[in-house]
Amino acid sequence: MHSKQLSFGIIYLTILIVHFSYAHRIYCVSKRKAIPTIMVVLALSNFGLGWILVAEFFRDPSLSPVPSLSVASGVGVNDSCLSTFQDLKLKKKFKYIIFNLSKDLSEIIVEKTSEDSDYDVFLADLPETECRWAIYDFEFEKEGAGKRNKIIFISWSPDDAKVKQKMVFASSRDALKRSLNGIAVEIQGTDFGEVAFESVLDKANRGN
Repeated sequence: MHSKQLSFGIIYLTILIVHFSYAHRIYCVSKRKAIPTIMVVLALSNFGLGWILVAEFFRDPSLSPVPSLSVASGVGVNDSCLSTFQDLKLKKKFKYIIFNLSKDLSEIIVEKTSEDSDYDVFLADLPETECRWAIYDFEFEKEGAGKRNKIIFISWSPDDAKVKQKMVFASSRDALKRSLNGIAVEIQGTDFGEVAFESVLDKANRGN
């Protein structure tokens, strides 16, 4: 017998004894007509609890599902997200990648890739009223260190986006971020000022 199932059985018997002891004490103290109703309610509650515990008692523990990363985060991450990220990081094939949720909200997918190095073009690809994630290969001049490159992860959640979409994107962000190894800077933007070139440059300059 599984120790957890045995514990459920002991708990049920304890609750059963306490309920009927309490009902019996009320019945002895008061002779009101409402007492039988109270006892019926207690009996029904014990009956329902009993069925739940019986089901747990006979349940096969080996059939319990094992939670996965995608379940914990709300959605899965499509394999193309990682392969496209590797193309950007290792092969310098793209300048930036924009990620979105699939139409059925079941997984994170690559929505767009671009080789355009114009940062304003990237900003134009961020919708004003919808959430997105983005990876940008940010190139800049660091004083005393010359030209540098840092991979920027941007969580784009504009103020005008729907609340439900914001919640889904927020709960799924970590799943995507953990699958992309090599992110140097993370930025959360709610308006274009927070993801402007100057703002990103300031955060990129703070690191090594």
